[in-house]
Amino acid sequence: MKKILLSVFVSGTVLTSAQPVIQEPNFMPIGFSASIAVASGTVATSAGANQTWNLSGLTAATIGTMSVVSSGPCSSTYPTANWVESLPNATHHYYARTASQIEAVAENIPTNCTGGTSYTDTKITLKFPFNYTDNFTDPFINTAGSGTASVVYDGYGTLITPTATLTNVARLTVTDGGGTSLQWFTTGNPSYIACFTTGSSTVFFENPMVGISEPSLESALQVYPNPSTGIFTLETGTTEVQTAEVFDVHGKQVLLEMITEKGHIDGSSLPDGVYTLRIKTAEGVLNKKLIVLK
Repeated sequence: MKKILLSVFVSGTVLTSAQPVIQEPNFMPIGFSASIAVASGTVATSAGANQTWNLSGLTAATIGTMSVVSSGPCSSTYPTANWVESLPNATHHYYARTASQIEAVAENIPTNCTGGTSYTDTKITLKFPFNYTDNFTDPFINTAGSGTASVVYDGYGTLITPTATLTNVARLTVTDGGGTSLQWFTTGNPSYIACFTTGSSTVFFENPMVGISEPSLESALQVYPNPSTGIFTLETGTTEVQTAEVFDVHGKQVLLEMITEKGHIDGSSLPDGVYTLRIKTAEGVLNKKLIVLK
């Protein structure tokens, strides 16, 4: 893994069985979100069948929420990407996802679409279905260079995190130019990555949920005028209190407001530019592009 917030390389639904099989249909669908908590340190674990991986001794601090959306601020730059991870630091990972595999198109891309890592030869991160002991390699070329990704399903069993005990979990060992990461995936609908290691840190996905579909969120939210001189009106279509955050192109939070059915964001002090509005509700997370033009 290249960074703590590097993408979830692999995906799938883990079927409840003696040897869980990773399949595609229920894995982190559009509208999925989870809290991201990071712990300093890792725990030595073993491969093999019927393992118990106890990571409960790690202390993790929540850094924000990730969500899965169908497009991001730079989707026009990556038109083949149809499955996007929106991360707490306002960067995005862009993937091309089909029923048979997932390919990384771009990673760690900020909202201004400058920087991050783009692939000229995409990196296959998982093929479906994926059974215990299955493995594959795939060469790739990106803006950082070239390499070969390796994915091995090398264990299954029970994962104990600081907040939960999860059964029928599959462990994968993923290696690429950024190093080696251990990744654990849950069963159920939806299935999701519960934990992965990156360097000397361990990252946990907590409080997973699938909200209403993104098109429903999209149609419910109205933001106007946009562009504006900095004052935006938000209509959410619900009386529930919601969190509205605004990030600049570097991923820094510049505004935070609590809104209900109709509210306002005062960005009149912000310089001209493109910003990301993130609305968090009990049903999911939605990102919108805001333009300040004075």
